[in-house]
Amino acid sequence: MDTKPTMDPKPTMDPKPTMDPKPTMDPKPTMYIKADNNHVINEKYIRWIKKMGDCLEVCTKTDGCAVKRDTQSVCKLYSLEGYNRLNKHFTE
Repeated sequence: MDTKPTMDPKPTMDPKPTMDPKPTMDPKPTMYIKADNNHVINEKYIRWIKKMGDCLEVCTKTDGCAVKRDTQSVCKLYSLEGYNRLNKHFTE
């Protein structure tokens, strides 16, 4: 008796790969502000802002800041764009 090996039919592949339909990127882009001492501040991490004349003191530490010691300065004279972006939240 002549026995031939039988071949299994081709396995069927799902035509649609299972992928998450939602994009993984944030809907809003991350915004940064240039501080006076050449540091960059991520707007997401700002805890509070204190206005002091033509400068803004910005705290980004989670456990709080001491003004002028732990804060970043954003002054109108040196960082006009960042100052204007943050200053719009204050009313005169």
